[in-house]
Amino acid sequence: MTAIPQTDTDALSEELLAEARRPGAAEPVAIHVRPELHCRMKAAAVGTDPPLPVVVDEEIPAFPGYEIHRAAP
Repeated sequence: MTAIPQTDTDALSEELLAEARRPGAAEPVAIHVRPELHCRMKAAAVGTDPPLPVVVDEEIPAFPGYEIHRAAP
């Protein structure tokens, strides 16, 4: 996982989407984020075709503050 920079809300969503859809990784099904990271995000879902659901989960470790849940191979 990569660290999410302190950026504007559009850039944050774009960074998470890029990490979720990186080449060679299994298809993402959801992004789980800590509440404070979710507050920095612009939307409750990121991306298009189809959008990925964002789940607020306070049990995610503080760093990096998110987990990408992927489809089983």
